[in-house]
Amino acid sequence: MNTHDFPRGFGSYREVHTQPGACLDDPFCPPTGWNGGRQEYVALMQERWNDMDWGQCLRLNVAIAMNNAVTADGPFADVAADLLSQLLTQRGGIADIKVIKH
Repeated sequence: MNTHDFPRGFGSYREVHTQPGACLDDPFCPPTGWNGGRQEYVALMQERWNDMDWGQCLRLNVAIAMNNAVTADGPFADVAADLLSQLLTQRGGIADIKVIKH
């Protein structure tokens, strides 16, 4: 994975994009041309959580979401928000996630 060889700004970690190909350095964003459904999206997130590079980005998203409001948009915004909420709860945090459906 070479999509995020450059750092994302702090504010961008407070935005979760799930439209395939929309934001390739966002760990919640599926790759361009991706056609999976809800189950496949969850599997992609599990795969990325276990990947060294993507996992670091996801963990940073969780850490930032511990004390900051987050927005999630795109076709899998609700799934991403649920996953992020679960990860926050496991770490003693409370989710403040606004879901924006397009």
